Amino acid sequence: MESKKMLGGEINKSFFYANDTRYGNGNVSLFTFFSEFNRDSPASGYIEAGFLTTIFVLSIIANFVILLFMIKSKASLTVTNYFVCNLVIGDVAFVMAAPFIAYTRITGNWLLGKTMCNLMNYCMFVCGSVMIWTMTVISIDRYVCINLRTSTKKRLQPRHVGAICLAIWVTTAGLYLPLYIFSHIRTIQIEHGTVTICTMMFPYTKLRFHVSVLFTCLLVLFGFIIPISLIGLNYFRIFKRFWASERAVDNSADEVVRRRRSNARRGRDVKIVKTLVLLVIVFLAMWLPLFSVFILIEEDVQHYNNAIPSSTLVWVVFIAFGNSFVNPFMYGFINIEIRRTFRTCCRRFRSVRDISVVMPRSVQDEHLPATPVPVQTTHM
Repeated sequence: MESKKMLGGEINKSFFYANDTRYGNGNVSLFTFFSEFNRDSPASGYIEAGFLTTIFVLSIIANFVILLFMIKSKASLTVTNYFVCNLVIGDVAFVMAAPFIAYTRITGNWLLGKTMCNLMNYCMFVCGSVMIWTMTVISIDRYVCINLRTSTKKRLQPRHVGAICLAIWVTTAGLYLPLYIFSHIRTIQIEHGTVTICTMMFPYTKLRFHVSVLFTCLLVLFGFIIPISLIGLNYFRIFKRFWASERAVDNSADEVVRRRRSNARRGRDVKIVKTLVLLVIVFLAMWLPLFSVFILIEEDVQHYNNAIPSSTLVWVVFIAFGNSFVNPFMYGFINIEIRRTFRTCCRRFRSVRDISVVMPRSVQDEHLPATPVPVQTTHM
């Protein structure tokens, strides 16, 4: 009965049972992460690769369009947009893993080498954490500007934003180092030959406590719970101030002009904050499955259940990649200049289309270049 539990239903698909000689853990269950073997349908790997490649191309194009627009537009040089540029960089870096995962879904065996094995999960979680902490810093900046009404001189400057973004990248890179250190390539002997996988294997401590359990708890705490709590608190305070200001009634005639300007400014702030909140909600919806599956995989390995196929991980990673495609559209709503440019292009497109539809054929022909009529000459 115990041996049946050890083998599990997904053995030789997404899990392998092997002897750990590196850390002396004895017999361990290894999850294959992005490799899968003995598939029920050989075409499933190509289908997954097709979806991953498509979302990669679309995400790269969308993010680079936003990034180039912000770099070239002087009106886009605001503190929030500087942070948005950091989000774009995080999106691009994160989705760069998609082609490598697609390749592995087709080959099954890990053929990308040790360096890529160490970097794959590490870079993906670093980029995700950079994005969520950048959103956290944006929420703090919005709270300071809207609720505390700090003067322009005391607000963040571009050099401050650069230092904050660099600190986020460096801190996150250090926090997730265990993902890099404990990723290994394992070649496992099976009945009909060998397979090569990229997996993670953590050592036991002297107290027989798995390092992987501690790391997973810290990952969820610092990469998800703390930043989401800060974001929720900051935006709740901002909306609370908006609601309080809407309830306040000031009928003084001397305050009419000032109140109109204040209302216009508040309206812009409300739109931006609502878009930022939507950005966070979409991030949560598309990244929460990845965090959840990562926790379930850890629990699965610890108890030798071997129940979660690697295809589940790949599809939740695909959903997270989809966030990198959706984000640029919301970045465009945050940026006023991008919204104006998009509306202008839409109006021009509609006007050209309407003219071509309404204009009679005879009138359309008048706008075409006239065909020269050949001149007949008579020879005397």
